[in-house]
Order: sequence, then C-alpha cells, then structure tokens
Amino acid sequence: MSACGAMCTEGEDKEAYLKEAVECLEKIEQELIKGKSKFFGGESIGYLDIAIGWISYWLPVWEEVGSMTIVDPTRFPATAGWTENFCSHPAVKDKLPSRDKMVVYFQCRSKEIGALVASARKEESGETHLGDIVISMSACSAMCTEGEDKEAYLKEAVECLEKIEQELIKGKSKFFGGESIGYLDIAIGWISYWLPVWEEIGSMTIGDPIQFPATAGWIENFRNHSVVKDKLPPRDKMVIYFQSLSKEIVARMASAKG
Repeated sequence: MSACGAMCTEGEDKEAYLKEAVECLEKIEQELIKGKSKFFGGESIGYLDIAIGWISYWLPVWEEVGSMTIVDPTRFPATAGWTENFCSHPAVKDKLPSRDKMVVYFQCRSKEIGALVASARKEESGETHLGDIVISMSACSAMCTEGEDKEAYLKEAVECLEKIEQELIKGKSKFFGGESIGYLDIAIGWISYWLPVWEEIGSMTIGDPIQFPATAGWIENFRNHSVVKDKLPPRDKMVIYFQSLSKEIVARMASAKG
C-alpha cells in the first residue's frame, strides 16, 4: 500500500511512503529469517505465502514505475530469495500476468493515482489499512483449515470487514475515494476479486451482502469499473490455482500434526 503511494508521488511524500514500505518489509524479513526456509510455510508454499504473495510480483513492478528500490537484496536477502522462489514456483509462474503489460498499465495510471493520493491519504483510516492486511491472512487461512481453526480465522476476517464496511458507510459514496476510484480503493481492491474466490474454495461466507451491503456495493462497483474489469485474471483459472495450493497446504498440515 505504501509502495503504491511511493510509486505515484515525489519529494517528501515519496520519501515518507518509502519509509513506511521499508519498515513493513523489515518485519517480513525477520519472519523469513526466523523460519530459515524458502517460504513462510517451510520448504513448500503455505497460506501466508499465498496471502502476501502479491508482494513478489507487484512490488518490482511498482519499483520500476516509481524509479525506486524497496526490496534491496543486500538489505533484505531473505525477502529477495522468497520473492524469487515464489515467482518461480511451478504453481505460480505460469499464472502471472505479463510484467510488461502491468508496467505500462501502472505507468498510464500513476499520474491519476498520484493526484488522488494526497486527498485520499488524509481521509483514510489506519484501521482500514490494518484490516486489509489482517483480512488477507485470515480469509486465506480460513480457506485452508477446518473446524475450530477455520472458525477462528473466519471471526478475524469478519471483524476486519466490519471496519471496512464502516468506512464505506461514512463516505456514502461508490468508492473510498468518492465517486471515482482513489488510492485506498486501489490499495485494497484485491478484496473485490480474491475474497469471493477464497470463499468459494473454502465453502464459507465472509462478505455477506446482507451483513455488509456497503462492501458488497463497493465490490460490484470496483470490479465493473472500466479501468479494472478487463484487467482481472480469469476467475475459473484462479479457482483451480487456489484449490491446488489449498489442498497441498491442508495435506501438509495434517501430516505435520500426525
């Protein structure tokens, strides 16, 4: 999120966003160092790798567009190694969109995003940002677990979605940025696409449209926006992709418990 802001800004604003992004990356680096493995899940991809796997692909794209360096391999060797391992994994590498197309996409959009960052940043909630991070981990974890563990993760995800719902209700608009897409919409836009996929695979409901009508409306508006709808990967392929990974994770977790 901070990295996306840094991509679109200059001067002191850019430095502030970069500082935030690097501080977050330091926490990820420490987790990887503690694990001493290729992935957060050990020697094979786990649910935390899936939840934050976007970093391995989007961050280098944003770095290129923003002429900046966040993942310095000298400073963050474990993260750099994880990025390489994740993007090169057989289950991942053939599913990634064309990097060149994504660079062009963000280059074309960076000025527009940058114009929205200043106003959106002033109004956005820190809790919404936190909710974005936690819900990605909780929802993905719920997809890969059963029983009490699943219920606990679902509870976390729903609690985070409640904060997002309240932000949308306060704004009384189609998007967090008003009547047009803003920085916060872009930062947590993944929810509109990935969450329904994870719900389908995990046979669960998190974004109940009756409980979260504002969020349901935002999801519909975001996915149908002219800038977004033609850029989304095929849903059926993503379902197959996450089904494969979740089965692998469930099997490994069962083996570890045994």
